[in-house]
Amino acid sequence: MDKQKLRIGLIIDDYSLSNWKYRILEEFKNSNFAEISLIIRNNRSSVNRSSRFFRRFSNGGSLLLNIHLKLDKFILGRSVNYSKKINSTVLLKGIPEISLTTAENGFTNKLEKREILKVRDFSLDIILNFGVGQLIGDILTIPKYGVWSYGSGSQDGQLGYWEVIKKIGITGSVLHVLNENLEKDVVIHRSQVLTYPMSISKNKNLSYWKAATIIPYIIKALSNFGEPYFLNLQSKYDRDANFYSREFNEAPLFLTVLENMVIHFLKVNKRLLQKLFFVDHWDVLYRIKSTEMFISSLNEFKLLPSPIDRFWADPFVVTKEDRHFIFVEELIYETNKGHIAVVELDDQGNFISSKKVLERNYHLSYPFLLKIDDTHYMIPETGENKTVEIYKCIEFPYKWEFVMNLMEGIRTGDVTVFYHNNRWWLFACVDKTGIHEGILDELHLFYSDDLFTKDWQSHPCNPINTDTRTARPAGEIFIKDGKIYRPSQDCSGIYGRGVNLNEIIKLSETEYEEVLMKKIIPEVGSSLLGTHTFNSDNKITVIDGFRYRRRRRIT
Repeated sequence: MDKQKLRIGLIIDDYSLSNWKYRILEEFKNSNFAEISLIIRNNRSSVNRSSRFFRRFSNGGSLLLNIHLKLDKFILGRSVNYSKKINSTVLLKGIPEISLTTAENGFTNKLEKREILKVRDFSLDIILNFGVGQLIGDILTIPKYGVWSYGSGSQDGQLGYWEVIKKIGITGSVLHVLNENLEKDVVIHRSQVLTYPMSISKNKNLSYWKAATIIPYIIKALSNFGEPYFLNLQSKYDRDANFYSREFNEAPLFLTVLENMVIHFLKVNKRLLQKLFFVDHWDVLYRIKSTEMFISSLNEFKLLPSPIDRFWADPFVVTKEDRHFIFVEELIYETNKGHIAVVELDDQGNFISSKKVLERNYHLSYPFLLKIDDTHYMIPETGENKTVEIYKCIEFPYKWEFVMNLMEGIRTGDVTVFYHNNRWWLFACVDKTGIHEGILDELHLFYSDDLFTKDWQSHPCNPINTDTRTARPAGEIFIKDGKIYRPSQDCSGIYGRGVNLNEIIKLSETEYEEVLMKKIIPEVGSSLLGTHTFNSDNKITVIDGFRYRRRRRIT
């Protein structure tokens, strides 16, 4: 018997939908896991619409805020397309429709009783609220899995605005199941993404396109795994006590918005000047003959400076015959494309040589290394090619040959594999949006009995981490004192801010859990601004360090 599709109800104000919402419905339309069974169209009177408009713009701050957002998009975000309006009439043709009149009371909207009875007849599994704001009343109890809404949780609706203005390093958003009491909504997904510091519209674009992928992903998993999966989501995303902020909820005053505009565009000018005269630069740092994995200070490390026309990042290390071979992403500034190089040090850490060992016509980085029996293998990042590739070393350390693609048609970041309990576990950040979003903050886990296969099973808890502070892999997973540790990147505020060491508590075909144990961040006053890779073979520990370098030194 074929699996029955989940029945989705859709609340909309009209058929002109934002691009990100349209994409979700388009995926449902073409899926085997969900169907749109009912359109619940809000039919407010023109008087109500007018009153809402004047309430919105009678405050001078709201009008100026709208001007600020339009200027931001025109100057900085012309490529932004999440909010582009698309007519969904053809897409939704033939789907039953109920027209509703909501009784609006400030921020909340309540459906009339006679309309509630009509909705009940459709036996819906989920209602997606793509309109009308915050709902209350019996409508919330009709679908099996509730009424879902996506956003920042702010009453002003400005997802991604305050984070840019106030220089908050992460932008948070939630998918939640609505409740009569806003403070008791059940969160079933939370994302913490790196704030795009220059543009409000680009920051919004990131979060809304994330929703366009995560909502279908969760509904598909719900179709596959049923109510236990839904209950697991509820327990996974315990609400932060301070997630809702009164300051964020209040509409800003005119002078506040004016000040925000000035601060924002001054910051943009400063960053543009910085990019004009400086380049982002990475170097390798190392510490020899230390078995201590929990670094107390980056001052313990020695700098291995790269040549001025390139940078070295993502170090992985193999020690062999009193030589340390550090494999790195080497990026030449002139070409702005990475390849894999190996830097050789003697047993005292003195530089011997560096040489390119692997190059393709697409970007390579993060040369993840593993050894099986006496053979070394490498899985470099090849996300630009939408593949996960594995290479075999045929003459260490300089000659490598392609073995196979472990995955195809998927854009991944920093693939890291780990063998545990007779399984191969593959960790990778994944971009499902097609616009390179999710690479810093959406960690997925796959598993297989065999490393050399394309048959990788997606873990039922995917994505297992959606927090840019702890998601992206940062090096080889290792075991110390019987405990499993996964290095990860902290990308809050700036890409490559620091490295975390997370202890993996649960790792099985049905469960995954980790806890943060240690954070490695450059000290205040250090010349380093960040670090994002950590590896060790118990004879040498390597990290990388980020700083700005004047462009005139490399031209």
